[in-house]
Amino acid sequence: MQSVLGTALGTAMSHVVSGVVRGVRAATHSAPIAAALPAAHLAHARSVDVRASAYLRPGRHAVAPNPVVLKTPLGASPAGAVELQVELYQPADAPPPGGWPLALLSPGFLLNSSFYRSYASALASWGFVVGLVDFVADGILDDTLSVVYLRQAIDACARDPRISPRLDPSTVFLLGHSRGAKISALAAAQEARVKGLALIDPVDRSSMGPSGPGFPSALPALRAAAAARRLPVLVVGAGANGDVVEEAANWSNFTRAAAAGGSPVWEVVLTSCGHLQFTDKSLGLFSFFSGSGETRDEDVRLITQSAVAAWSQIAVLPAAGLAAPPAAGAEAELSRERAALLRVAPVSAVAFNLDALPAGAGSAAGGSAAGSDRASSPRAGSAGAGGSRRASSDAGFGSGSGAGSGGYYSPRAGAASAPPPPPPPPPPPAPPLLRMTMDDLLQLRARELKSILVERGLDCTGLFEKEDLARAVYEACCVPR
Repeated sequence: MQSVLGTALGTAMSHVVSGVVRGVRAATHSAPIAAALPAAHLAHARSVDVRASAYLRPGRHAVAPNPVVLKTPLGASPAGAVELQVELYQPADAPPPGGWPLALLSPGFLLNSSFYRSYASALASWGFVVGLVDFVADGILDDTLSVVYLRQAIDACARDPRISPRLDPSTVFLLGHSRGAKISALAAAQEARVKGLALIDPVDRSSMGPSGPGFPSALPALRAAAAARRLPVLVVGAGANGDVVEEAANWSNFTRAAAAGGSPVWEVVLTSCGHLQFTDKSLGLFSFFSGSGETRDEDVRLITQSAVAAWSQIAVLPAAGLAAPPAAGAEAELSRERAALLRVAPVSAVAFNLDALPAGAGSAAGGSAAGSDRASSPRAGSAGAGGSRRASSDAGFGSGSGAGSGGYYSPRAGAASAPPPPPPPPPPPAPPLLRMTMDDLLQLRARELKSILVERGLDCTGLFEKEDLARAVYEACCVPR
């Protein structure tokens, strides 16, 4: 077990972790399945200014109350007999012609699907059948075998008569957290049905994780998949994960690989977030090895789920031919989403190769969308060989006009292209949401309330009564306590 967990944990920890694995399985698989997005999460989502982004709240589809639970044996492995378990969340509405696209989420190392149920409910509301995948065995499966079984999970979902009539298994969106993100990237390189990726704080080969012949790096495979299919890739990173993930294995390497292969990539980094803050519940013993940043756990989940929803609608479905591209173009939509996320917690965002996505009617032929930033070339910054990762972490979006335009990375750009102009300085961060009640706001003067609205660029024309001003501030600028 020491070889699995890495020398950093020591021989004594091997027995502890074995007990944790058994205990986590026993405790979490016996827990009731969450039928929908938790009420507290919904309340938190509604408290944010949803007018700034459609994706900070659930999508337009109600989620069916009882997930379908699929269980099937997968055969023997070095870890013993393996059983596939998938909890499938789906929209309650009638499916579109051809069925709902399939999304499969793979959990992090030593975790299972019960830690990610809010993610399944959130994405199902945006028009996906979402499966939370577990491979139940007495030990740890290597990455190579996990990829084989993840591909079999797609087949198992397509065969299950309870779900197959509502499913489009030819369009698959793979998600994963930590090691689950790595396995998703490996599977995408082998599985043509995969039309998009969402990698949540992905970890490649790390001293804190398993290693050996069955645990290859995912980066060459991801770059190959990007070059072959221009696969849309979302990377969500934790800016304060250095206590458990060394830089050589962290999210920036996945951005680099996908962008270098030519995929459209959107990287969103929560600048004050730890590696384990993405899960629905605390992780007990594991928390000793991974600290938390200043961003609250519920905000981490809200931002991540919003980014996943936005990427699915703006990039994945249009690229798969299942939805029209946004009329204003992907760049403008992602810029708007970034601004909305900044109102929840500190984030940085950068996009590459957006010209590989279908163009919307309002996409600019040149230049960036109003209010967006430009991403520096990854060869000189975040996604390039060498270069400081932080050099472009606060950049926004390059234009989608083709080679040499906008200064963002495009492998199709000719070597003779003129060097891009230096990016403009990023806009100042949006003011944070206020943690005030209506009663608190009514204690302020009218001019103080108006100044809050003006500071945030909100129109207060026609608001003269203090109560009206307070209500406008509360609805647009506050998270209720």
